[in-house]
Amino acid sequence: MKNEFNYRLSQLEAMQELLLTKSNEMDGAGNGLYNRYKNPVLTADHVPLNWRYDFNEKDNPYLIQRFGINAVLNAGAIKWRGKYLLMARVEGYDRKSFFAIAESLNGIDNFRFWDYPVNMPETAQPDVNVYDIRLVEHEDGWVYGLFCTERRAVGVPESDQSSAVAQWYCPHKRYAKLGKAGRPGNTFTTTKKCGITPRVCKWEICFLYKATGWVH
Repeated sequence: MKNEFNYRLSQLEAMQELLLTKSNEMDGAGNGLYNRYKNPVLTADHVPLNWRYDFNEKDNPYLIQRFGINAVLNAGAIKWRGKYLLMARVEGYDRKSFFAIAESLNGIDNFRFWDYPVNMPETAQPDVNVYDIRLVEHEDGWVYGLFCTERRAVGVPESDQSSAVAQWYCPHKRYAKLGKAGRPGNTFTTTKKCGITPRVCKWEICFLYKATGWVH
């Protein structure tokens, strides 16, 4: 069994490394304004194997995928500190999403996810879904992200997993370092009027990065 486990693991690692190091090629001559490329720069197969598989041979002898990724999509993009970053919506088989950041030197190929997904602490109203972030680097030194969050409607039965809270104002407090614990001794609260689709979602602003390396 051990040989089978190791063989399957080596196959998975080799296939992913082939994907991560594959060069992208232009598809045609373009229109003079932008160029199309043959391969998508980020897919579900780019998600690190240790996010999707339990590598404990005793607990998972057949190396079955434990956490399926349905898609990686609708990323916020930014060029930052000489690299191209995509803060992607990573959607599981359960249709719930989380944020994760992938980087590339040229923005065309060889994107690799950071070691950990974004650790986005919740407010007093827990999120059931977050997605579709947009990024901008401000002159105050912070990278700001505007994203959508869904929260369960109050008073609906447990069987109803689709009803979501919709509000026009979104107060929030969010502090975290990527993949690590929250920033101690620092608070920030903002209330912003938001345009939303009723019963679907609301938009929030989060403060993502400064020279200190903290993600809010």
